[in-house]
Amino acid sequence: MLTQLFLIVQTHVSLAQNPPPTPASPPTSLSTNDDVIYLPNEQGKLVRVPMNATLQDYLNWEKNLTLQGDRLEKPYAIESLEIQGQLSALPEARQYAELVINVKLQVLSPNWTQVILKMQDLIFSEPVVHQGAGEAVFNQRDRVNGISLWVKGEGAHRLQLKGLLPVRNQLLWKRMQLSLPSSLVSELRLTIPSPALQLRDVEQYPLANVETDNQKSVIRLVDLQEKLDLSWLEESGQQIANPVAIIFNALTVDVAQQQVEMTQIQRVEVTRGSLSSLVLQLPEGWDYDDVKIDRGAIIRQTPLQNPNQKNDIQIDLERPLNGRFELTWTFRKPLPLTGETISILPALYPAARR
Repeated sequence: MLTQLFLIVQTHVSLAQNPPPTPASPPTSLSTNDDVIYLPNEQGKLVRVPMNATLQDYLNWEKNLTLQGDRLEKPYAIESLEIQGQLSALPEARQYAELVINVKLQVLSPNWTQVILKMQDLIFSEPVVHQGAGEAVFNQRDRVNGISLWVKGEGAHRLQLKGLLPVRNQLLWKRMQLSLPSSLVSELRLTIPSPALQLRDVEQYPLANVETDNQKSVIRLVDLQEKLDLSWLEESGQQIANPVAIIFNALTVDVAQQQVEMTQIQRVEVTRGSLSSLVLQLPEGWDYDDVKIDRGAIIRQTPLQNPNQKNDIQIDLERPLNGRFELTWTFRKPLPLTGETISILPALYPAARR
């Protein structure tokens, strides 16, 4: 049962107005501009609700206030995040990248503010360095928020974190991943002691390039968003004789009236080198119809004239591709006679060196 009800009535009530915000403390004077009643919430604190509200309306209204509070913007903004990294030239020390991360943020509150940096996989090698008005202390790290700090002082703050990030091996490729906080500007520069390398799956970054010299390569990415995910393949100074690729095939075969139609999807993962031309070796009796690619473009499709390759089609790509891409082929052939066995598995192989 609800107790301790206080009622104030005033004329010229506007029912279209939203309920006023909850006061910071129980009222000492019951003057108001709307018809309201004061009801105790679960903590026994008096809160204002419209006079014509039901108990369920009150509970829903209180829930909405909580949700509105949860949607308030966090009291800080990260302006820039810069990552400088390098891999050691010693093979035994190349399981980790050494990173220096500089964070610039604006704190909008004079009170202690929790700043969540994520970066769950970063292993600290030195204490966090703080510059700016006020102070900063390490808070905690957990699986959800990663690294977080308490920062006090309204205005500009700078944080510097130094640590190690694991570099994982995936066949011949290397990969490093790091979750990041949202920031207006973000950039990575990673130095690798290899005179030549390739990047894979970096289309999500608006700028991804590699600067090389005789001893090292520098990878640059901008607009890292909220996750750094970088894969690369280190090459020797000599040209790779033959590219290496893993190909996964999926086939569908449809029979319609007087012909059989086959669609083949080939998921290609280039693990070494790159591909600029491919040859598809058709099973005997099939006619080539079309091919599509999900990355780049195909500039030429040429039936090979070699008598030993009468069913082969060569496709030339707009640019050499590495990493992952997908080809979709379609073929047709007349409906076979009863009892005839047909082959339905085409073969794909590189047509040229890198």
